[in-house]
Amino acid sequence: MTGVRMSRIVLLLALLALLPTGIALAGKEKPSGQQLPAHSAELPWERARQPPLLPGRQFQNAKELLELLGVDASQWNNLFHDQPLGPGDEEQINRILYLAPRLGGENTHRWRKTGWNFAEVTASPAAHQGEILQLRGRATRCERVPLVAELVERYEFNHYYRVTLALDDGHSAIVCARYVPLAWTKQEHEHLDEQLDERAQADGIFLKTSPVEDAPPQLICASLRVAWLPDRENESQGVTPAAVLLAGQGFDFGLWYLLQGRQKRGLEDADREPFYRLLGVVQKLSPAELALRDALPIDIGVAVKSPEQQTGQIVTVDGTVNRIDRVEVTSGDLRIWTGLNHYYTLYVFVPLLHQRIGLQRNPGDKNPRIFDRHFPVTVCVPELPPGLQPGPAVHEHVRLQGVFFKVWTYKPQGSPDDKDLPQPSPLVIAPAAMLVSDEVAPDGAANILGGVLFVVLIAVLGIVVWRINLGDARFKREVLDKKILKQDQVDLSRLEE
Repeated sequence: MTGVRMSRIVLLLALLALLPTGIALAGKEKPSGQQLPAHSAELPWERARQPPLLPGRQFQNAKELLELLGVDASQWNNLFHDQPLGPGDEEQINRILYLAPRLGGENTHRWRKTGWNFAEVTASPAAHQGEILQLRGRATRCERVPLVAELVERYEFNHYYRVTLALDDGHSAIVCARYVPLAWTKQEHEHLDEQLDERAQADGIFLKTSPVEDAPPQLICASLRVAWLPDRENESQGVTPAAVLLAGQGFDFGLWYLLQGRQKRGLEDADREPFYRLLGVVQKLSPAELALRDALPIDIGVAVKSPEQQTGQIVTVDGTVNRIDRVEVTSGDLRIWTGLNHYYTLYVFVPLLHQRIGLQRNPGDKNPRIFDRHFPVTVCVPELPPGLQPGPAVHEHVRLQGVFFKVWTYKPQGSPDDKDLPQPSPLVIAPAAMLVSDEVAPDGAANILGGVLFVVLIAVLGIVVWRINLGDARFKREVLDKKILKQDQVDLSRLEE
C-alpha cells in the first residue's frame, strides 16, 4: 500500500509540474495552410510605452498640465511679451518642446482652439499663454536651431526648427517645432536660406508675442510637428497628384517620411500615427473621385521589390478575400484621428498574372518560397459592404481602390518554426470594399439568339439521324437480306442445337 501511495504522490507532482506547459500549449492556435498572420487582438503599437499616469483632475488647458510637469509660473513669466525672440527664451522653449509629447493627441485635440481671434490674443497675451491655437497658413521659412551640448543630454534632442508661417488671416507666426517635413531641411542640417511656399498647419502652444516693424506682432508658439499639406505637385519632392488629393482632406504629407527605412518589417510604433491619420482621411474620399476610379491594378512584383516607390499611390486590389478581422480602436487619440471605434482588415489573395515571385533568406538560398498563382494583400477599410461579414473562413471576390501604405511582414499562421521566412504583404488603406459577382448577367437578345440556334441545331441533328436510319434500312434490305439470307440461306436466328 505504501508503494501505491508513493506512486500516486509522484504522479500528482508530475501533473502539477506539467500544468503550466499544458496551459501554454492550449493557448496556441491551430496550424493553417494559408499564408495568413496569426490573429492578435492587440496591435503592435498598442504595446508602445505609455506615459505615466497623471492625477485624476481634469486639466483645462496645456499650461496647467505643463506646470504639473515642471514648467512653473516663473518660467512662463520669463517669456516676455512684445520682446524679440532671442537667447533668453531658449530655456523655456527647450523645456516645453521636451514635454510636448506628454500632452498626448487626445488632450491636444480637446484643448485646441480653432476659432481664436488674433486681435484678442495680441491684446492680452498673458491671458492666452499656454493655450493651443490651430495655426493655418503657408510656411515661408524653416531654420534649424541646435542645442548646446550640455542641454542635449538633458532634453534628449539636439535641435529643433523655427518655421515662419504666413497665416490665412494675413498675420504671421513663428512655430518652434521638434519635427518638420524632411524635404524642408538640407542634407547637412544647416540653416535654410531659401524661401518656402508650402501650405502648412500646426497646433501651437502660444508662448509670447514678438514685435514686427511697421506690422502687427508675431505669435511665438511651440509645437511637436508642423504638418505639410501640399497643394501642388512637385516631382522632385515626390508630391504626386494622389498626395495633393490626400492633403486636401487634411493628411500630412510629412508623415510619409516616418516610414522611410521601415519597409518589409512588421508594424511598429512609428507606423501608428500615419496609419490612423490615413485611415481617417480616406473616408472623406468619394468613390467617384477620378483618382480612385482610374487607379491601376497593384503590381505585386514592383510592390514587394520596391515598396518605397509605391507608398502614397492609389491602387486597385482585385482578388479573393479569405479572412476578415474586426479591429477595435481603443485609444482616445486614435478615435479622434479616425472618427472610428473599429475597422476591418481583409486578407485578399490577388492573382499573379504572368508573374513569379520568390522569397529568399539570402542571395545564395537554393530553396526559395515561390508564389506563382496568387499573393496576399492586406487591406484595411472603415466598414464592410452588405453581404460581407468578418470571419476566419471567407471566400468572396472583392475589388477596391485605396492608398498603398507599406509592405509589412508577419509570421504565417501555423508556422511551425520561428526561423521560417516572414510573409511580406502589401498593406493598402481604402475607403470601401465592393463585392464582385462572378456570375454572368443574363442578356435577353443573346438568350433569344441562343434559343434559335438551339432549335436549328436540333432540326439539323434530326435530319442527320433520319438520313442515317434511312441508309441503314436500305443497307439491310439490299445487302444483308439479299446476300446473306437469300443467297447463302444462313439464318443465325434459327440455328438449333
